Amino acid sequence: MVKFLADETISHKTAQYLRELGFDVDSIYERGLSGTEDPEIADLAEKEKRIIITFDKDFGEIYYFSPKRKLGVILLRTASQTVETANHYLEKFLKYYKNLENLYGQLVIITEKRLRTIRKEK
Repeated sequence: MVKFLADETISHKTAQYLRELGFDVDSIYERGLSGTEDPEIADLAEKEKRIIITFDKDFGEIYYFSPKRKLGVILLRTASQTVETANHYLEKFLKYYKNLENLYGQLVIITEKRLRTIRKEK
């Protein structure tokens, strides 16, 4: 089963909503790790085999410029960063994306108009 880690930019309410949909989601906020540096969060996600969910584009850069990492990131790039917006796009993506296990090692960018996945060359 795929596991997720909600960055501190993602509300704990969204983490709870995704749990209600049946997903295994942990939250930086709920763990009391708010303020933790992004590379440390990436290390934690990689160690626990969790895919990071975030609004923070820095995780896209960590993914892209860390060739040895086996990191998965779902980056929401929407104009609105409300709980409702995050819930809507994440639910839509996670319910209809086939083979969620393939998200490990990918960067997924979700916008209002488009979905883009990037997989680093090995």
